[in-house]
Amino acid sequence: MRMLIFVYVLLSSATAQQPGLKFKEGFQEFLNTNKYNGAQVGVMIANRLAYAKTYGKGHDDTNLELLAKHQISAISKAFTSIAILKLHDEGKLTLDSKVFGTDGILPEVKPWKEENIDKRIYDITVENLLYHTAGWDYVHSSMADPMLNSAMLKRGETTKNISNEMKLVTEETSRDIIRYMLSERLDYTPGTKSVISNLGYVILGRIIEEVSDFPYEDYVKTNILFPCGMMHTRIGKIHRCVKHDNDPAFKCEVTSRLVDAALGWESNVYDLARLSQCMDGSADFSIISDKMAKLLLHKPKAVPVQHSDTWIGPGFHVNNKGAIWIESERYTNDLLFYHTGPFHGKLKSILGKHKPTALIVLLEGQNYAPIKYLVREMVNDETNWPLENLLLDDVADVTLKVGNTDRIIKYEINEHHIKPYTHAIGQLRYDIKWIHGHLFSGSSIFTVIAEKTNIPIYDKVIVESGLSEKRLQTQKLHLEKSNYNLTFLHTYRSYTHDKRAVFLAIYRKHAYANTTIIRYGEEHYTQPYRKLLHLYEERGFYPTSQSIVHSGYDGLVSFILEEDPTSKETKSFKSYCEIGHHRLNNLVMSSFRHGRRLKYLDSSDYFGKPVFSAIFVKEKMNKIMFNSNINEAELMTLLTEQQRNGLLPSIIVGYTDKYGDLKYATYLEPPK
Repeated sequence: MRMLIFVYVLLSSATAQQPGLKFKEGFQEFLNTNKYNGAQVGVMIANRLAYAKTYGKGHDDTNLELLAKHQISAISKAFTSIAILKLHDEGKLTLDSKVFGTDGILPEVKPWKEENIDKRIYDITVENLLYHTAGWDYVHSSMADPMLNSAMLKRGETTKNISNEMKLVTEETSRDIIRYMLSERLDYTPGTKSVISNLGYVILGRIIEEVSDFPYEDYVKTNILFPCGMMHTRIGKIHRCVKHDNDPAFKCEVTSRLVDAALGWESNVYDLARLSQCMDGSADFSIISDKMAKLLLHKPKAVPVQHSDTWIGPGFHVNNKGAIWIESERYTNDLLFYHTGPFHGKLKSILGKHKPTALIVLLEGQNYAPIKYLVREMVNDETNWPLENLLLDDVADVTLKVGNTDRIIKYEINEHHIKPYTHAIGQLRYDIKWIHGHLFSGSSIFTVIAEKTNIPIYDKVIVESGLSEKRLQTQKLHLEKSNYNLTFLHTYRSYTHDKRAVFLAIYRKHAYANTTIIRYGEEHYTQPYRKLLHLYEERGFYPTSQSIVHSGYDGLVSFILEEDPTSKETKSFKSYCEIGHHRLNNLVMSSFRHGRRLKYLDSSDYFGKPVFSAIFVKEKMNKIMFNSNINEAELMTLLTEQQRNGLLPSIIVGYTDKYGDLKYATYLEPPK
């Protein structure tokens, strides 16, 4: 009996010590009590995602996964407000600029009806829209929320029918609704009151387009999401919806593009965790300047005296302790994005040292529960958070470690995600050691090997994909002015460019010594390239990149050659183009025996069969492992096994074999 009791005590102790267990159980009880259908939840501590979990089902009634995209409705305003503040910070926009009228930013956006126009609309400024003080009050207006007009009508609510009144023959657009509302009387004088307005933020989206000369979504992705490493965030697509009793009107009945800048984005816990990092600068990069931070926390004059401790800021609610948050709105799923302040370390955390700095809660359903209060209570009750950074799970299919060297492998990164992915791993201080792209099953996908560093590298490495020859040349010259050097060049066929050959380039800051000479070339035929390489070899150059792509029978080689005149040692190398599997395998093994290691490898499709381009350099290795014909599952097993033997992958090249299957060639060696 004593033994049984002893075992029970040990088990209870182990359970009590499980990191995050108290919060996990408390949150599950919260969901059950409030009858939510599902949730994604994340907790940030400093620069790590310490807790990330899904519960229940998503909008399509399937089990939620962390990678699943969730309608983030009101959090969309964060992207819009940051975009406006950024344009202001760059001197491209002033907040006191008038929006409408002949001298406004949007002079072509005019009232639908010209009679009985409320002249106060011409007093509306960018600042009024940003701080929700432009004159629209959905609580007291007969229109309620005009951006959700069609959804409210479908639900049987009593309101004017914008589409019918304007006699629209096609589905209403955001500009239709803006013009209609400019013909309606304002609910209050601009600048005298503060009320959340989706209409105001949709107008800000049009201002961003006008000032930047880019579509709203493109501007936000290029200037906010991608630099922050946010690769899962986009304007919402039309999904299959399964309706429940507690669903909000916005869930299935409004197209996201209609309300893009106010409610239209979808994302997940991983990306919103990166947004929090990007705002507080805890991961070597901040999208928020000091000037922007002051405006973010600024209290507008319209704030009533009785609410002076909290107010509506640009896209966020703000309190006088520097915390910011976004909660759900009347017609949307319940949610919470809470942050202790835009600058970690500069603004004192109201949750205390080493306590959570950001909370992300995305719920399926609308029950008006006091989420901010309840979740913060649960967070404060948890004292044993996990120490791992779960953001690593999003960027790595495999994590490997030999000695002091940590590497991650990601097998299939979509071409469109290369830039945000490289920023995401840069924020985790992982540096790209190898990258390779290939065409497979209707898309261009990339495989990446990255290695952990101990120093900030976010702004030390730039990766650009989808480059034309002209764009590559222009970009190289431009980046050289900022001391970035071209260190890696790769040609691949891009599905988004009609399967044409395009370039991926890696630039590194101060990569070369002042004495180093670099030569590069694009798409040289193989025979002339061999002759050119021989001539440069006699002058002391050696190849560092040798990418190949085929156009019919012709192999086209793009390359980088390097020489350091001050080096006393001539680099010895062997270069091969257009070799098959059998010869490649023989070359790798014979080169190993003769003290040469595989430095570079590329693949190209030659009438349905893979051929390879390889560079070997003089460097004796004690042991290696090479396999040129392996699938993803076999590769994962191989990497895990060889890790125990002290070997890590330095090269992974994907290709399509003659049967149409995705295969890999990989070279493993001891880390240096």
